[in-house]
Amino acid sequence: MNQDLMISGFSDEISSDFDTQLEVVAKLGMKYISLCGIDGKNIGDFTVEEIKDSVQPRLKKAGIGVSSVGSPIGKVFINDEEGFTKQKLILDTLCQISNLLDFQYIRIFSFYIP
Repeated sequence: MNQDLMISGFSDEISSDFDTQLEVVAKLGMKYISLCGIDGKNIGDFTVEEIKDSVQPRLKKAGIGVSSVGSPIGKVFINDEEGFTKQKLILDTLCQISNLLDFQYIRIFSFYIP
């Protein structure tokens, strides 16, 4: 039985510069990353258009795929109505980004309990 093993990791711990991240993971032979920080900006702060215009072409050029995103979802108090509403909007955008970049997993946190 031949099974492929997908190795992935958070590349933003290499550098805040996305091009440096892609260069290093490519040199390591990795084919996938988990997006979290891109050019010093959290994945939750991106629009679908920004990902399509700036991030996707760089991923394709480097031959790197996306296995998941490390989102900021859940980093608010569970009783914070305004924060929760914003989190739902971010999650909607991340789902659109997941369709664009062809990945299925979005990491979330447990909401803070008062």
